[in-house]
Parts: sequence; C-alpha cells; structure tokens
Amino acid sequence: MMEGSGVVLEGESDHFGGVTVMPSSIPDVTPDRFEILLRDSLHKWQSQSTRGIWIGIPIQKSEFIPLLVKSGFVFHHAKPDYVMMNQWLPKEEPNKLPMAPFTSVGVGGFVLNQKNELLVVKEKFFKNSMWKLPGGMADPGEDIPTTAVREVVEETGIKTEFQSVICVKHNHHGLHDTSNLYFIVRLKPLTEEIHMEASEIAECKWMPIEEFLVNPTLTVFLKELVTHAYSNTNQYKSKEMTYIDVEAWHKKWTDKLYFTDPNNKNF
Repeated sequence: MMEGSGVVLEGESDHFGGVTVMPSSIPDVTPDRFEILLRDSLHKWQSQSTRGIWIGIPIQKSEFIPLLVKSGFVFHHAKPDYVMMNQWLPKEEPNKLPMAPFTSVGVGGFVLNQKNELLVVKEKFFKNSMWKLPGGMADPGEDIPTTAVREVVEETGIKTEFQSVICVKHNHHGLHDTSNLYFIVRLKPLTEEIHMEASEIAECKWMPIEEFLVNPTLTVFLKELVTHAYSNTNQYKSKEMTYIDVEAWHKKWTDKLYFTDPNNKNF
C-alpha cells in the first residue's frame, strides 16, 4: 500500500462510464494507507476518463469518511450499515449523477363490508387522533397490494385480498423533506372479527360509511377519497386500476403494470 504502488480500490464499471466501490470491497487498512489508496485510485480513474465514482463506506470503517470528503466526495445516501458517497469527475460537464431516493410510498386500505361498514382506526401516538383508513409505509421491495394487505391485518387483524387501486395522493411534505406517494387500495374483507394491534392503534371498528362521512374531524382529503371510492363501489368499479405482471426489459424480474380495465375480473 505504499505511495505510487499502483494498487487501487476494486470497483465495478457501469454502462454510464462510472465506477462503484461497494462497502464489501473497502480494504481493512489504516486511514493513512486508505488515503494513499484513494489518491492512486482517483488518479487512475481520471486518466481513464471515468465519470461518476461511487464509494460505499461500511460503518466499521467510518473513520475513512473525512478522507473522502477531503478528496471531493459528497454524501448520497445512507443505510444502517454503510454510507454511499460519490464524486463527478468531468470538470467540463455538469454533474449528471442521480439524486438519492426522495419519495416514500404509503398505502391505505379501503375495506368495506357487505353492511356498508368501513374499517377505520385511530392511531395511538397522535394527541388529537381522528378516524382514518388503516395503512402504513411500504417495506423495501414490497408491492403496493402486498403492503395494503399486510398493513390492514397488522393493525386490525382483518384478513383481506386485493381488488383495485382507487387513487393516489402525491405530496412533498414527508419525513425529512421527502416526497410521498400514498396509494388507496380497495380490499375485499375475508374476515370480520377485529383483533387490534394495541401497540400502534388506539381504536378500531367497522363504522357505517354514512357516519364516517359526517364525522366533524374528517379531513377534506379523506372525505373526498371515501366519497369517490364509495361511489365507485356501487357504479363504476371498472374505472379503478388493476395490474398485470410484465417481464422487465432485462428479463431478470417482473414488474407490475397498473392500468384501468373495463373487464377487471378482480371484482
């Protein structure tokens, strides 16, 4: 690891002309030696006209972070066990590296039983909690229908199955200045007996939908949403979105394609 030894960080090239050094590829060396290794690596990448450099630093080697900052790297994103930093090398071009993910995905479940009762909850940790639809945030790698079914059964104990995506709300006032996509999903109840998750939910019940819509604490968003969803239930279900699985362009996995379908068999 001596200066000028020609030893460099091991990274993978991408089709954008960049290089990514994963956290698992960071060598177990002292900060002084890592600084030399980083300098030699940057010299090599610059000589090869490499564009974007991505370096992941595992939490066990966090003492290397100031050395990357000193060399012109900035933070991109962090996970529990590493931080990803990057640097755009071409001085004559604007930085074209993508921003860190900035949009979260939430899902609410619209669950209406045969008595026209809506499944509603009150959250435990809000001072002035109001009746709302059960739901929550999607886990990494989780599809929208799966999130909806999971969140409803976790909060209420009610088992359901996916029918459609009713609508989506988009806002830019999420946690830590992120944006949020909030999907409302129509779910068919498969059970009726409530088993509330007491650690998160203060109250849970089946409420007549007419009673819910005249609740004085109801937000404009929820009133518009539930009114729209209820009218769809009785009149034009085919205007809501279903999905099909389609093969991704690289054929490594399938994607879900959401669209309206007049012949939606999920109803």
